[in-house]
Amino acid sequence: GEVREGVVVKPNMVLEKLRLFLQAHPTYKDIEFMWAELSEDVEITLDEFTNAVSLKMQNLNDPRFALSTGQEIAEKIFSELDVQMSEGITLKELMPSSGSELEDVDRSLLTFNVPLMQFKEVRLESHKKMADGKKSIRFVMNPQFESSEEWSNLREALNPDWEVKSGQESLEVCMHEEHFEVWRHVIRECEMGVPQEFIRHFNGGYEDHPSIGGTYVRSCKEGVQRWVN
Repeated sequence: GEVREGVVVKPNMVLEKLRLFLQAHPTYKDIEFMWAELSEDVEITLDEFTNAVSLKMQNLNDPRFALSTGQEIAEKIFSELDVQMSEGITLKELMPSSGSELEDVDRSLLTFNVPLMQFKEVRLESHKKMADGKKSIRFVMNPQFESSEEWSNLREALNPDWEVKSGQESLEVCMHEEHFEVWRHVIRECEMGVPQEFIRHFNGGYEDHPSIGGTYVRSCKEGVQRWVN
């Protein structure tokens, strides 16, 4: 045990086991990696951030902040880090979707593939008027696929704090007028503006037929089958 003022102090066995575990762990032996994983979901508020860094910000050598106080600089940096404007930042928000390594920072364009069959409809948001003249379309998810891996990967890349909103999952995409008109034509010609029906007049879950390609069978605990009459 440790000797303090001539007295042998019995070691804390829990802390000793933790120390041995960390020393043997391939990643956690570097203590900063352990703390990073432990705190990845911990949210830091504006007050906590400014209290911690405002004094250090006074020595920031940046001409953009030449006339700003340390408090004002800290608040400005916080607002840029708080991408979701949730008044809190987490470690996950600070890491780019491209990866956690330094070389991943410059990889701003990523590809996410979401099968068209997972969307319930693609809707023109013609009624919305934006100041810059842009227009938007909305991809509405079929509730059956709201938690699919493809959709989850896309939504978490856009918002690390994303959680499924049952029956409300959608994504709005803004674009210039000329691109909007192209989408208008595609949506009309492909009948994407009405909910997809893989089983005629059936509103509910479905899956591929086990033996007949291009055919689907009902697959859900609850569903509504409507009839023409």
